[in-house]
Amino acid sequence: MFSIACTRVRGHSIFVEDGAEEWNVIDENLVAGTIRLFNALKGDMKPASFWSSSPKQIWKNNMAGGCINDGYWHELPGNPHGPSFTTSICPVRDHIGQFHNNTA
Repeated sequence: MFSIACTRVRGHSIFVEDGAEEWNVIDENLVAGTIRLFNALKGDMKPASFWSSSPKQIWKNNMAGGCINDGYWHELPGNPHGPSFTTSICPVRDHIGQFHNNTA
């Protein structure tokens, strides 16, 4: 479980990265002012305050404001990528765990 405040973060502020992660609780976080990161991944050029590549998470009571692009972005791959690569998991076909009382 997280409970943090972020301000003026370059690139995605709070994120679940590979697509194989399951059942993290992302609760009561505040992100204010997510900005572009020009020298990293393509996705960091259009950052989100909260970003996930795995739907099996619990997102609740979070607040995002002042982001250059998106407050929340769920970009679900066909298979996990990065160190968690496997063909036995398919995030794009999974249902979202929980997503309630979040604002942007």
